[in-house]
Amino acid sequence: MAVRGQLSEEQIAALERAFAGTEPWSFEQYTGLRVFAYAMARLNLPDIPVILSFGDMLQALDELRAATLTPWQPHEAVTESTFSELGYASTSAGITRARDENAASWREHGVSNKQLLLQGAERAAWDARRRGRRRQVV
Repeated sequence: MAVRGQLSEEQIAALERAFAGTEPWSFEQYTGLRVFAYAMARLNLPDIPVILSFGDMLQALDELRAATLTPWQPHEAVTESTFSELGYASTSAGITRARDENAASWREHGVSNKQLLLQGAERAAWDARRRGRRRQVV
């Protein structure tokens, strides 16, 4: 497979080696990965169970590389002056004030959002099962 003028067979082979973990990922492969992701979405190959987006591919690379990278150290303590200089102090105070004044509404909003997320996850699972059955029938 190749995308004429944008993605050569060698670039695809390099991506395959990167995803197999036999060759390190290089940022020079980014454009090729992007072209590959858009091509894969349009090919609709019957032997691929799901359509992977560019974001899915980047996430997979991130997971592959996670074992070899030193994680960023979180900074849990932010000084009062830094918080203030970034303008977060007044924003945070405003959010806290709005939350306190509207606690019942905030709770209701949270419950509604949770229900929406659960319905979306249920629908996605149902769609995935339906696509699986359709592929088995074909």
